[in-house]
Amino acid sequence: MSQTKYLENLLHTFGMNKCKPILTPMKKKLKFEKKGSTSKPYHKLMGCLMYVMIQTRPDLKTAVNYFNRHQSKATDDNFNHFKILLRYLKDTISFGMTYIKNNNIHPLQGFVDADFANDINDRKSTSGYLYQVFDFTVSWFTRKQSTIAFSSTEAEYLALASAIQEGMWLKGLLVEMRIITDKDYILLHEDNQSCIRIANEPKKHQRLNHLDTKYNFIHEAISTNQIKLAYV
Repeated sequence: MSQTKYLENLLHTFGMNKCKPILTPMKKKLKFEKKGSTSKPYHKLMGCLMYVMIQTRPDLKTAVNYFNRHQSKATDDNFNHFKILLRYLKDTISFGMTYIKNNNIHPLQGFVDADFANDINDRKSTSGYLYQVFDFTVSWFTRKQSTIAFSSTEAEYLALASAIQEGMWLKGLLVEMRIITDKDYILLHEDNQSCIRIANEPKKHQRLNHLDTKYNFIHEAISTNQIKLAYV
């Protein structure tokens, strides 16, 4: 399932059909102007890319979310940063989603990650997760965290709490549809070993005293066998 024709028309509409392709959707540590305005169609491009992202392109989620934060203060320079994403689409124009049922895989699994203090304006981190049902990608999400994390482990822990919330909702839906049973657990893949260790510890870690509610939520989900964490 892809949107190749739509993307071809999109590149042509924004004069990028002959642009040089690139391998990544955005540059590292972009610095956006905070004041100014533009007559360029920033909002129109945002709407088009959000449509593509929601339908078939979860790989665009982080970049689109980042550029969406700057809609209210769009400038010519900010729009030029945004067009980098179109160069990435030029390189990946045929990308899409393939759905082939795989009964030999865990029925409900997710992948969660976070950067650390990557926004150079306020040093907040960004959470992201993706869920699959029998290897079908069904849910994906990314958002800047509402509070500043003091370490990469804390940023991952905040992302983990958000991912578990989504996983529990998905599980409830699948149980109601009789696709899985209430005894099935959610397998959640995490790439930070410190985060996994703290989440599995029966005693609260002092480093996370200020995240008391999230700690208890995560610990309850794990101790009741609703969630199992796996290092990836």
